[in-house]
Amino acid sequence: MRLYHLAGQQQKAGRVAQAISLYRELLRMAPRHLAAMAALAILLEGQGSKEEARVLGRRRTGLEAQNAYAIGKALAREGQHARAVPFFERAIGLKPDYLKATWRLGEAFSHLKRTPEALRCYRRCLELSPDDVELHFMIAALGGENAPACAPEAYVRSYFDNYAESFDEHLCESLDYRGPEILFAHARRFLGQGRARFDILDIGCGTGLAGQKFHGLARSLTGVDLSPGMIAQAKARSLYDALHIAEAVMFLAEAPAGRYDLLIACDSLVYIGDLEPLIAAAVQALRPGGFFVLSLEKGRAPGFVLQTSGRYAHHPDYLSGLVADRFRIRAADEAVLRREFGAPVVERVYVLERL
Repeated sequence: MRLYHLAGQQQKAGRVAQAISLYRELLRMAPRHLAAMAALAILLEGQGSKEEARVLGRRRTGLEAQNAYAIGKALAREGQHARAVPFFERAIGLKPDYLKATWRLGEAFSHLKRTPEALRCYRRCLELSPDDVELHFMIAALGGENAPACAPEAYVRSYFDNYAESFDEHLCESLDYRGPEILFAHARRFLGQGRARFDILDIGCGTGLAGQKFHGLARSLTGVDLSPGMIAQAKARSLYDALHIAEAVMFLAEAPAGRYDLLIACDSLVYIGDLEPLIAAAVQALRPGGFFVLSLEKGRAPGFVLQTSGRYAHHPDYLSGLVADRFRIRAADEAVLRREFGAPVVERVYVLERL
């Protein structure tokens, strides 16, 4: 800027007072001008205004940290985690208690499979924010603590609120998401090809991608999701007769007995490890002969396991044991609903019929 050039000329000519005045004027016009801050701090220090110079220096350091964090965040959003790491590290070096940058650095290390470094970052975050349940969950996902029975509601809500506006584009274009089509094809095999209409509940409805596919079968279509941001996106589709911001198990448990003919849970139960409460609630909310169509990530270990992705995987035998005497398993097929880090994620798609 012209003022910066003029101030520099005055500084070189030894006219300190004039240079200080010009730098101050420039910073009133452009408060984030880092070079002007640095030059003014030097002049103030030389004039004996040491406290003002220190305040200016701290402000400049904070802005530099914010700039580094913003670049790292932009790179991480593009999936360039390795390139993002030095920017987050720079931000933390300038501002050691920078919680957001430390969290994001942990995420970047996690994506890069650098688990020890990710755990170190999340544990540092816990020092800065001791009561954060989301941090305990991320540490558990990386094997640093015992895994809880399900993801904390605050974690799921925050994650999907931040993701809501870009969710459809990222899921469908970047992750090649085909969940709704696959679940719909499975449901159609057992619901018939006629004009029957069903009272449907979309569990973890998100932005309404599954609702869009199942809408033609609905006498009534209800969606439930923890994230207000996701519900807002679903509402904009004008598909649902009712949308609720609520936790799925509680919503099902409180529904009138036999309220629904069909429950769908498309890639949404991966945030629940212990599925027993959900299955029990689904039984009471479904009419006899009603269907529950769902997908689960396929696990290799017995029961359920919290993965480093923050999603649960379930062994095929686990669900079979839970639904015995409550549902008939009409289909249990493997399918790839999406990709992650370029690799296919194998899931199991179930069609359960209530006894």
